[in-house]
Amino acid sequence: MLSIFCSPSRYTQGRNATASLGQEIVNLGLEGPALIVAGKSAIAQLSGVWQSSLHAAGLTHSIFRFGGECSPLEIERGKAAARQSDARIIIGAGGGKVLDTARAVASDLNLPVVNCPTVASSDAPCSALSVVYTDEGAFRNTGSTGGIPIWFLWIRK
Repeated sequence: MLSIFCSPSRYTQGRNATASLGQEIVNLGLEGPALIVAGKSAIAQLSGVWQSSLHAAGLTHSIFRFGGECSPLEIERGKAAARQSDARIIIGAGGGKVLDTARAVASDLNLPVVNCPTVASSDAPCSALSVVYTDEGAFRNTGSTGGIPIWFLWIRK
């Protein structure tokens, strides 16, 4: 039996690491516009940093407020937001369900994804799978997203 380990190709961690988001995206050869998939807490705490970091790197962005469940409906809403903003990269910022949703949106649209976890309680930031739930929060299935995040930025204050 084979054991295979997959991980993001880049891992960044450190105090105020989010301030490097824009420049690191450019350094990876990625281009905007970016769609940031995030929950209300991440938006409240980080939107100013995203604005300054992405703007300084010449990247435009929009924010998609995560609705609470990584469900087929939420994934479709995220895809619609990405299409509307002409996103060329998806950034997930938050907990496991947020990151699963960002990864699923990116996979369905064949876009790169950068994960910026705000909690260290699961393997969601590094996984190639998205755990999908019903709109009511019951487990539905896991789905391969065809790839792993290209960059993992650990958000610490």
